[in-house]
Amino acid sequence: MLMPSRPTSVSVDTADATPELAPAVGSVRPDGAFRTSNSLAIGLRDVARRDFELDIARDLSVVGFDDIDMARWRSHGLTRGRQPAGRMIDKTMLLIATLFGAARLKPPIARFPGEPVRAASSREVHYAE
Repeated sequence: MLMPSRPTSVSVDTADATPELAPAVGSVRPDGAFRTSNSLAIGLRDVARRDFELDIARDLSVVGFDDIDMARWRSHGLTRGRQPAGRMIDKTMLLIATLFGAARLKPPIARFPGEPVRAASSREVHYAE
């Protein structure tokens, strides 16, 4: 499971990671950051390495979401969340077709389990039981 080793509350959705990575005096730098897209996570990772000389995974775990091809490149090695996009599109198209044929239809809720994909940008955390 991908969890921070100590409690943090960091989730600024921007490629400019400076406010998170350069904490005010007396505060603690986060040990992990999640971005809503892989592109933003890759940007944060680059800023952390270049501007703050952080070792990705050891000093800061970085996790993105959406599983774009670039996240799989060896140079990025981004830990990410993967969605079953094909199944989601199929379900959406079926719902659209159903809505066109129905006078009234209660909007259904469809849930699709995602899949975590661990890579080089995060460390593995073990919890004592």
